[in-house]
Amino acid sequence: MTNSAVEATCESKRPSLLQNFKGTVATPLDKDTYHIERWATNGIRPAAFVVYPKDATDISLAILFARAEKLPLAIAGGRHNTAGASSSEGGLIIDMRYMNSVRVDEETKVGYLQGGTTIHQAQTEFHKYGRATILGHCRTVGVVGLATGGGVGHGMGEYGLACDNIVSATMVLANEDIVEVNETQNSDLLWGIKGGETMLGLEWTSSIAEFAPNTC
Repeated sequence: MTNSAVEATCESKRPSLLQNFKGTVATPLDKDTYHIERWATNGIRPAAFVVYPKDATDISLAILFARAEKLPLAIAGGRHNTAGASSSEGGLIIDMRYMNSVRVDEETKVGYLQGGTTIHQAQTEFHKYGRATILGHCRTVGVVGLATGGGVGHGMGEYGLACDNIVSATMVLANEDIVEVNETQNSDLLWGIKGGETMLGLEWTSSIAEFAPNTC
């Protein structure tokens, strides 16, 4: 199939995805919003659709659309995976870059992060409160991808890996269900995401324990 035929097919399917989707939907024809660039050039794959959700419902709708159209699905957070896991050739990418808010609960010492938050964005907000958490050393890496895959960083000798500090999450599952994950709700999923990467679902928000960093 030629590039023009692929683009025409994408455009014909766009309306069904846009029907209730609040975020942005991009195809190869949308030069200003079709972002498939990656930290590693060998990780770039030309997707049919790149969607930028605004909330968990948008994520659920995107998954539903991908399943209905039998499209390969990828999740993009920090977009650092060198094997191309955040890309999808001919498929659909859920790009989380605009879902990057961070909230610090000073009483519980827990930080709440949306799924597109990078290490730099998270630690910048934590530092305002004199706090930190176990995240890696590269500022542009996505927090969720790092933490669910293990995650090494400063302080891990005392506080463990990043995954050990995950407290809870709101997840969108492959069947489009939106579920709360913590010690009392779906605790098996909490166990799974602490090192099991993102194979179990897409994390819309996560909470992660913080600590007061030692100073010299």
